[in-house]
Amino acid sequence: MSGWSFFGLSGAFWVFLVASCLFTFGVFVFVLLYNLYLLDQGFREDFLGLVTSAMTAGNIVGTLFVVAATRRLGLKRMLLLCFAGMAAVSAGRALVVGQAALLGWAFLWGVTFAFWAISIPVIVAQLTSAELRPVGFSVYLASVIGIGIVADAVGGWLPGWLAPVIRTTAPVETKRAALLVGCAIAALALWPAAHLRFGHLPKPERVSYPRGAFIARFLAALALMNLGTGAFNPFSNAYFAQHLKMPVHDIGVVFSAGQLAQVCAILLAPLIVRRVGAVRGIMGVEVFTGLSLAFLATGSPGWMAALGFGGYLAFQWMDEPAMESLLMTQVPLAQRSGASSLMYLVIFSANAVAAPVAGTGIARFGYPVVMIAAAAFLVAGGLVFGFLLRRFEPRSR
Repeated sequence: MSGWSFFGLSGAFWVFLVASCLFTFGVFVFVLLYNLYLLDQGFREDFLGLVTSAMTAGNIVGTLFVVAATRRLGLKRMLLLCFAGMAAVSAGRALVVGQAALLGWAFLWGVTFAFWAISIPVIVAQLTSAELRPVGFSVYLASVIGIGIVADAVGGWLPGWLAPVIRTTAPVETKRAALLVGCAIAALALWPAAHLRFGHLPKPERVSYPRGAFIARFLAALALMNLGTGAFNPFSNAYFAQHLKMPVHDIGVVFSAGQLAQVCAILLAPLIVRRVGAVRGIMGVEVFTGLSLAFLATGSPGWMAALGFGGYLAFQWMDEPAMESLLMTQVPLAQRSGASSLMYLVIFSANAVAAPVAGTGIARFGYPVVMIAAAAFLVAGGLVFGFLLRRFEPRSR
């Protein structure tokens, strides 16, 4: 798998990308429709917040064990476990009923997702050279989000397409069928992943986590940013359905357009990093993410709402290549899994705090108030990131 390459990236990288795109397609369909499926069952935003909190509790538990699991299983077996586990657990979430069961399966989904999310930067770093690592992260993120463009558009129409097949137009049943189709597509990623080969990865004698001023400051700023995104992202599809009263196929189109904006933004990210530096670039992008969310909170109808949401998604994800590349560059090879684990532990913890608080706030005060508060956290997080990490700006751009 290593005998061919494009743009200097290895063949193994492209095999991983193909598997990731299949997996991402199914997961995007599932995530687009799942909250809408719960709303059709009569649940409100406060319960959606509890579901998100259960998922993030699972994320935290998964984060605590992912490094040891990766050492024991290796990257390939961990990848196969993530693909199979996510498909199976997602199917379980679509089939169970009752609040306790829904929360329990959401917890299991969170554990499996943590394994997947934390493995991504480690795998990309393993499959790319130091010089091509920012390009590898950008190509990976742009490609899987590009697949999300198609997945969101398909997901918006999928319940209607399946209605004649399952012989019912009941929203709960058509959405459940669409969720299961998404699970099946995600499971297809196992085939290319089974053919993937990794080079030798040294195993540390024990689980190793980075320490020092950089990691402490990085994680502190990251927590503040994710309090903002965690207060809105779990409710983004519900916002369009409940507050803006959009039908599900229009929501799919809006999310698809947002994914397109993400792809363009991520491909521009390396240019911004070379121009202004990683730290200052991340700071500016986070500030604009908050401003875009504040604009979206005004409740502008139609294409204006789509424009605000597209800007929010684009800026939110534009800093991902720079942030993950900065982290992977600042820590030794043996500590990359530990660094990625710490990063996602902070992200998941912030989401676990923000989601139930935001869900209760939405049910009591409405979407705009919560969204403005989330925007303020994003702006503050970007400014804090720039202030705390300014002396860690890489010299070479």
